[in-house]
Amino acid sequence: MEIACEEAKGAIPVVAGIIVNSTRDAIARARSIAHLPVAGLQVTPVHYVFKPDEEATYKHFKALSESTQFPVIIYNVVPWNYLSPALLVRIMRDMPGVIGVKQSAGDLKLMADLLVNLPEGKKVYSAVDALLYPSFALGCHGSIAAQPAAIPGVCLNLWQAVQAGDHAKAK
Repeated sequence: MEIACEEAKGAIPVVAGIIVNSTRDAIARARSIAHLPVAGLQVTPVHYVFKPDEEATYKHFKALSESTQFPVIIYNVVPWNYLSPALLVRIMRDMPGVIGVKQSAGDLKLMADLLVNLPEGKKVYSAVDALLYPSFALGCHGSIAAQPAAIPGVCLNLWQAVQAGDHAKAK
């Protein structure tokens, strides 16, 4: 993270990824980079050893968001522990420090359910490269994925076309 922040030199926001298997470890990682100028944290739910129930997952993000000054984006990527739209909405509604979700489930119905119920001011980022167009068309707020990093110009053109309502160009 230090190298990423040094290389970015403040020109672009740096989001720190935290993928660990306990709340304690997530908090420790967040604290270990507190001195860095990162824009936020991208954090997975606990998932390696066991799948916690919804209340434990809620408490995980509550403890983390209350123990760091960084905004938190939930990285909803683990197939055996995808967080439901209802749980994601509850977390974002109740926790000011959780500002959004990087939605990696390749299910547009889940994306739509999440967007329809999204609390005001919160964000949903598409993370499925093959579904950027329909995710943008549904109203997600951007993308954190491989293709935007590899071919940013193409993805920016896609985003701008959808925002302008030019779906023929976007397709």
